Amino acid sequence: MSSHDDDDDEGGGAHGGSWKIALADLMTVLMVFFLVMWMSAIMDPADRQSLADSFKSFEGNKGGAAQSSPMPEVKGDVLLNPLELKPLTKPEIENMIQGLDASVEETPEFFIVTLRSDKAFESGRASLQENAKAKLETVAEKFAGHRNRLTITGHTDNIPIRNVSFPSNWELSSARASSVARLFEDFGVDKQFMTVAGRADAEGISANDTNIGRAQNRRVVISVEKKEVPLPEPIKPATKAATKTTVKPEKINQ
Repeated sequence: MSSHDDDDDEGGGAHGGSWKIALADLMTVLMVFFLVMWMSAIMDPADRQSLADSFKSFEGNKGGAAQSSPMPEVKGDVLLNPLELKPLTKPEIENMIQGLDASVEETPEFFIVTLRSDKAFESGRASLQENAKAKLETVAEKFAGHRNRLTITGHTDNIPIRNVSFPSNWELSSARASSVARLFEDFGVDKQFMTVAGRADAEGISANDTNIGRAQNRRVVISVEKKEVPLPEPIKPATKAATKTTVKPEKINQ
């Protein structure tokens, strides 16, 4: 009797544990489903259509040889995304800098973002204020998805500064530009695409004889090159050139 009961307990234990496997499978499927739904919600309509076409192509190739794959490919040391990012536009950058005391201008080769220092930095210091820092983090994340060269230049007014941290406006303007570059790097912008400069009061845009003019001169300018840096070419393995060895016949003395 007890032996029969033990057999029932063992069978019930084995059966009772199988639901955990089924639940784990269900949770995995649900996680993948919601992940796909979230990704499709944040994608641009054109990119979403490209992804849908990729799935259609995959379905069409079932049972036969696959002609194309939506999976990323590796080119050298770089992982390529089949859904290429669109080039930056002025309206997109204007949307990125909303909430900052900043403006954007467009030239044939650059987008020029001017960040006014009075609301971005503490007076006489190079540390970013919290509100400006939070906004610039969002800007950095957008730039991180592109391969545009950035030149970040700090400017000041002509009022001399002399303290332990900054002996002159050269150091202050350079440090403010560096603060922006360092934040960009922390949020994914490749440092090889960034150049930092400090111009002190050498390139003022207004006269320094009024408070308004001096405030306009205190700024950090981010010049965004429109043309993106091309992806590196794949590294081809070096091949050793075949060398021919010529054997000269030796003369035999008779």
